[in-house]
Amino acid sequence: MSKETVLPPTTVKVGEQFQIIQEDGAASTGYTCALETMPKCVVLLSDEYIPPKTGLLGAPGTRRFTFLAMSSGEGPINFLQIRPWDYKHPAPQGPMDKRFVMVK
Repeated sequence: MSKETVLPPTTVKVGEQFQIIQEDGAASTGYTCALETMPKCVVLLSDEYIPPKTGLLGAPGTRRFTFLAMSSGEGPINFLQIRPWDYKHPAPQGPMDKRFVMVK
């Protein structure tokens, strides 16, 4: 997993779609990137796993989240690296990039 990074805010207009790409090790480590929280001004349209382009064992894939800006507002979009079978006691594996969205 990568070191935690605070990225510049994503600014979109009402009605626009935007994507966030995160590293996902589900195929190699069992830890997948999951959406934890998002502001009320956006909705999640899709969550797609993209396998690694390399055939190397243990290579991480990516997960593409597509959102739609529904109304004016702002707030964080947070992700966790979790193992789906640990749903009762999820234990985040490592830091994820910090995201913030502003809808105008």
